[in-house]
Amino acid sequence: MDVQHRKQLSIGQIKLLGLVAKFRFVTVELISSWRDKSKATIYERLAILEDQGYLQKRYEKSWKLLGRPAVYSLTGKGLRMIRDHKPGYFTDAVIRNQYKNRSASLQLVDHSLDVAKLCVQLFKQYDGNYDIFTKSELDQFEVFLRPLPDLYIRTNHTDDNDQAVHYQLETIEAGTFTWMIKKRINAHQEWFDENNEDGWGFEDNYPHLLLVCDNKSTEKRIHRLTDEVYVDFETWTVTRERLETGDKKVWVRYWDEDDMEYLAL
Repeated sequence: MDVQHRKQLSIGQIKLLGLVAKFRFVTVELISSWRDKSKATIYERLAILEDQGYLQKRYEKSWKLLGRPAVYSLTGKGLRMIRDHKPGYFTDAVIRNQYKNRSASLQLVDHSLDVAKLCVQLFKQYDGNYDIFTKSELDQFEVFLRPLPDLYIRTNHTDDNDQAVHYQLETIEAGTFTWMIKKRINAHQEWFDENNEDGWGFEDNYPHLLLVCDNKSTEKRIHRLTDEVYVDFETWTVTRERLETGDKKVWVRYWDEDDMEYLAL
């Protein structure tokens, strides 16, 4: 490969770097699924960008026994390329955070990959008709609660009041303290109360809150919480197990034990 070619990135390569920036951390399998391309093709494209210094690969010997794949993220050079080609799309704060990719904890890497997999899964499940945004993309919008939700989903349909249907998604790990879950739900309500005025992006149409639970026990705790409080938005739940079935009607809008409704987004 000649030097001139190595310096000139194609539109496709820049888009691939943008996709990595969207998720922050990616694997070959994740990009393969999102792009509907073979793993061999994606591996080659990532390897070229790594060789050119735009991507860095993280892989530890112990990961082989654990079945963990290599993880790719943007280097400083890759981040500068994204900043120059997509000005304003990723905020300075996002760019600064991703400069720390090399030293990121495995906990952060695993959470980012988990959310990325959910994003791909939901995108495929709804045939690519919904726009799904990650934290890296949401940071530019002041309309969202901080800390940001894991994902924002904008659908292509409206409700009975002709309002756009959209969702904010957050993951809840097994063992998360009930008071922490309650605090987060309350934070959404407080954000709505503080900002619900003329001209606000979510005026009278705050996105439903989607909570992805690691297990049924956690989901039941959330149902007990939402049964006790009044909020200006709906809270829907799903377990990982139900979500993995691939069915669309797996989300629960809870009223009480005798009135549980399974819905699709």
